Amino acid sequence: MRLSKGFTKEEKVATAISKLIADLYLDLDMVGYYLYRATPPLMYNRIQDSFHAAEHERQMHENPEYRRKMNELGI
Repeated sequence: MRLSKGFTKEEKVATAISKLIADLYLDLDMVGYYLYRATPPLMYNRIQDSFHAAEHERQMHENPEYRRKMNELGI
């Protein structure tokens, strides 16, 4: 539950990324290529962590068995 009426910094970044990659003509392989070459390793790792978290959230919402296992593990 959101405490304020505004968006958090994280929500704004997630929305911006979503809008940028919504272009179906955008070559995401090339975006990945340039992203890796243009960012220091720490930033690249942070981006990967963010997408791993997104995958975890997707699994939690779409897969009841995964959600049950995560709840059993306390995650």
